[in-house]
Amino acid sequence: MILRSAARTDVGRRRRANEDCYAIAAELGYFVVADGMGGHKAGQLASRLAAEAAVAALEALEGSAATLTEKLRCSIAAANREIYVAAQAKPEFSGMGTTLVSLLAAEGRVALAHVGDSRAYLIRGGRIRQLTDDHSVVGELVRRREITVLPDILANAGGVTVSYFEWVQNRQGYYWNEDTVNERLREIMIRSFHEVSRYSKQHGVNLRTAAYMLSIDRVAAVHRIRGIYA
Repeated sequence: MILRSAARTDVGRRRRANEDCYAIAAELGYFVVADGMGGHKAGQLASRLAAEAAVAALEALEGSAATLTEKLRCSIAAANREIYVAAQAKPEFSGMGTTLVSLLAAEGRVALAHVGDSRAYLIRGGRIRQLTDDHSVVGELVRRREITVLPDILANAGGVTVSYFEWVQNRQGYYWNEDTVNERLREIMIRSFHEVSRYSKQHGVNLRTAAYMLSIDRVAAVHRIRGIYA
């Protein structure tokens, strides 16, 4: 197995401090990313402690008969202990924590372990697939099918619809109040979701793909009715 690795982290545009931390231990076949929480100082410390403790635990297990999965479990337990002890030592670190996603490779095999909502993805053949499930309230609700994540094309359609309402009002001289706009938008979005859901079940595809299929079918229908140059 040939392993190549690269890493980069960025604070982004919203925060002043970067609470992310990563570690590459290529000699161990180990790679880890942690995203701290608990305030910028505590978050930075938590993610760093987790990464350092995880690497140290794997170094201690090098050469042992433990499986890849067992080694990852030990590394996460060590990271958890390190953070807990640090959080107990100073009041300002109370409640700090971190997510963690890690990969361990050896002898042609790979194991993944994660805590929280930091994710691992597989990119292959021009496609990207999420390998981990988020340990979060939202993630759990999605798994239980108690909430549905709308595809972006359908969610963005709400803004386009409101813009269309404005155009119609300007052209026709309508003057809808906010309640009227919200009610009309609600009706359209609910109807659109049910149509996308029907396409999804009918063709055996996810909601995002179904939304694209429905959009293409509607454009094609307009071209048939009005002509492509209408």
